[in-house]
Amino acid sequence: MKCNHYEENVPNTYFWRTHDQAEIDYIEDLNGWLKAFEFKWKAGKICFPESFLNAYPNNQTQVINHDNFESFVGIAYQFGNL
Repeated sequence: MKCNHYEENVPNTYFWRTHDQAEIDYIEDLNGWLKAFEFKWKAGKICFPESFLNAYPNNQTQVINHDNFESFVGIAYQFGNL
């Protein structure tokens, strides 16, 4: 969100869930392109719901975790240097 603000991007933001409780944590819609994000602190295999992938093909998906969150929030974080 901060990166979008600094880059003057103003995407529409959404949460997505089906009646069967399949969900996407965070979606950005910018100029008709969707970026879907799942947030998990621990790295591991994450599968995006097939119903979402089928309904919105050719869009970007990304898992944000402990190893890559800095680039998502737009900071170069170093432990111990606050």
